[in-house]
Amino acid sequence: MPEATTTENTVPQEIGRTTSDEAEFEDIVPRPYVVPVMEEPKTVPWDIDISEADFKRLQVGFRPKEQDDKWYFLAMNPDEAGNLVFHIIRFFSRLTFYTFPIKPVDGGGRYKIDSLSWEQKVAIPRDGGGGHGARRGPLQMPS
Repeated sequence: MPEATTTENTVPQEIGRTTSDEAEFEDIVPRPYVVPVMEEPKTVPWDIDISEADFKRLQVGFRPKEQDDKWYFLAMNPDEAGNLVFHIIRFFSRLTFYTFPIKPVDGGGRYKIDSLSWEQKVAIPRDGGGGHGARRGPLQMPS
């Protein structure tokens, strides 16, 4: 993943990403993005504290420039309290494989990821995406 740079307002940005990239996400993740209902979700506690700087990096996300990068990282749905949901989206399928909520911790400057969710039942095209059938099976977490 490219090193992050910092702009004047101290919000890190992925190298080469501009505000026009927001429009490029429309073909991948329409806004407002509605998370598809997972058929067989699995959620586990995660209990990870993150700094404000790391939170800002996650807010920026990552849009791959080519399919070899395989994953989009996208923060969506921030609310008035500062909570948002972070999505990890597979490049070729445009499906959200993993999500986790990020919440501010009282006192400011710190955030918490308290769980991780993923779809256990994922359709994977047998033919590389041509639409002539799919197999379904449990999604295994990487070890």
